[in-house]
Amino acid sequence: MVDTKTPGDKKLSVPSKTLSLKPRVETGTVRQSFSHGRSKQVVVEKRGKRRIDGTPEPQAAEVAKPAPAAPTPAPSRPAPPRNSGSGVVLRTLTEDERSARASALADAKVREVEERRQAEEEAQRRAVREAAERAEREAAESRRKAEEE
Repeated sequence: MVDTKTPGDKKLSVPSKTLSLKPRVETGTVRQSFSHGRSKQVVVEKRGKRRIDGTPEPQAAEVAKPAPAAPTPAPSRPAPPRNSGSGVVLRTLTEDERSARASALADAKVREVEERRQAEEEAQRRAVREAAERAEREAAESRRKAEEE
């Protein structure tokens, strides 16, 4: 075998700079508090998702752009009521139940009006009592000043 170099062969070489991966982390500080009362600031790192194709993760500002809202046609009839996820189907109320609910609602409204009226009367009595006390204090103050002179 002959060790002759052909002019087309290239020499293999190692680059002078070492290869390394760039860290994909965001750092921040948080206050860590312990049960015995001590607290300490610590550095935390939030790692980004690693992409297989090598593209960087999209920034939050780019992701947060809202898409323009397309006008949606209004439905011609209302949608049926959705179940709360419990799987229970509620029955419709009978006429007696409807009338009982209506009377309970009317009673609640009457009670609310009566309570509001009583609260207004109490506020009025309190205002009159405070005015009388204020007048009595002023009269006592004027008598005290008159006695001093």
